[in-house]
Amino acid sequence: MGLWTPAQLSSYCWIDFSDTTKLFDATSGGSNVTSGAGIARAEDKSGNARHFTQSTAGARPTYTSSRQNGLGAAVYDGGDWLTSSSAASAWKLLHSTTTTVFVVVKNGTTANPSAQYAWYGTDGAASGNVGVSAFYNNTQVITGATNAFNGRAVRGVSGSFVLSAVDIAANVVRTDFRNILTANTFQFYAIRMVPGDATAANRLKIAVNGGTLVGNQAEANALSTSDPTYTLQLGAAGNGNLLLTGDYSEFLVFDSQLSTTNQQLVEGYLAWKWGLQGNLPAGHPYANGAPAFASDEPGMFGGISGGMTGGFAT
Repeated sequence: MGLWTPAQLSSYCWIDFSDTTKLFDATSGGSNVTSGAGIARAEDKSGNARHFTQSTAGARPTYTSSRQNGLGAAVYDGGDWLTSSSAASAWKLLHSTTTTVFVVVKNGTTANPSAQYAWYGTDGAASGNVGVSAFYNNTQVITGATNAFNGRAVRGVSGSFVLSAVDIAANVVRTDFRNILTANTFQFYAIRMVPGDATAANRLKIAVNGGTLVGNQAEANALSTSDPTYTLQLGAAGNGNLLLTGDYSEFLVFDSQLSTTNQQLVEGYLAWKWGLQGNLPAGHPYANGAPAFASDEPGMFGGISGGMTGGFAT
């Protein structure tokens, strides 16, 4: 038996900040990073060459060893981000089709009570742009934004959202997205965005630590078919906005809604890899052991398509 990893599925992009063979000290490659060095290039493990880079030395997250479960991570100090080397068009799918995104991150703390830390984004944190963003929201400006999740898609019309965890008119975080994140603690998230779903409440769902998917949003505007305003950034919402303070461990994108089986496989992999298995609910199939596959049957999970549906209850 071998341990199961996302290599058994077909992912769109996979950035693993614990794998120093994929982290470099120069945007063109250079040497693999060592602990305390800035990450200039993080290479995509999906095989699709959707790498991320940062040419400005002072804006590079720092690779730091033994951050969680003995594994290293990218440490962001509130002035760092990585930008996709792919054109913005490569990330159009995030706001125009169904996607499943997994993130392992530790959202930091700050003396400023109005913190918003982006995990990824293409909209530049402006509703008049086109794109998406997903971030930790702990701002006093929005009612209910205490350790809240905010995911959104915007379509290039100021104030006109395709989906959002915030009731835009009332400036209130919707109930399902309040108090579901924990600051200064490693957590893993499964995020599904379906901007084109005819039922607005089904357009945005998030599961924290392998738990039940939640989300009930009411934005029902038509999605944009344009490319995003900015190419994707990790640790920022696009255009260097909503910069992350905290640790970034892993980022996975699938260009579909995963089946329940595949979603739980990824969750089990992330939980056990990062020492977060104690956070899995008792009913999760990998609460008591990491997912595995028969190593003499390499096609066992390779034949399970990342495009299978039914993975998220609504």
